Amino acid sequence: MPHDLTSAREAFREAVGQFVETLERVPDDAWDKPGLGEWSIRELAAHVVRMLDRIPEYTAQHAPVDTESAAAYYLAAMSTPNVNAQIAERARESVALLGGDPAAAARAIGERTLAALDALDAEASAATPFGTVGIADYMATRILEIVVHTLDLACAAEVAVAPAPAALGATLRLLADIAVARGDGAALALALSGRAPLPDGYSALR
Repeated sequence: MPHDLTSAREAFREAVGQFVETLERVPDDAWDKPGLGEWSIRELAAHVVRMLDRIPEYTAQHAPVDTESAAAYYLAAMSTPNVNAQIAERARESVALLGGDPAAAARAIGERTLAALDALDAEASAATPFGTVGIADYMATRILEIVVHTLDLACAAEVAVAPAPAALGATLRLLADIAVARGDGAALALALSGRAPLPDGYSALR
């Protein structure tokens, strides 16, 4: 289902703001502690900041859309050979983007990205390594990434965070869309309505 650009902008701005606020609360001695999988907290932060940094480049190419939805984008990404290893390596290579003040770097890059997105209209697209997707759908995928990784960061750094409603709602809707596209929609509906548990370790993103 196509996403609405106005709503996507609102949720994206919320997500970026909360990500920066979470980075501001990471203790100085926590950056090299485990963050997610093989990443440290610093590398996890770099993954998100790199993603924000690339958005203006991807949206400046004016390529025709060939990926029909945000969920289809994720299915294409997940089916790419060795994609997780490639993403992990790029995050490690991007630590320099954080400089000495990760929160300040994230804020500056986030503001530049928000300005680039505000200049786009509903016909814009994002040409990514996993296909070219309409701008509102692409923003939905980035909101999901920012929200989920902000929660990851908060857990790893042991700081409290309550995701902003618009950003969290957009994230949950896309996760449901991905589950439906994968054929897991009925199982997810049963789990969320308290009728049956999901399999151990289930993820809509794997």
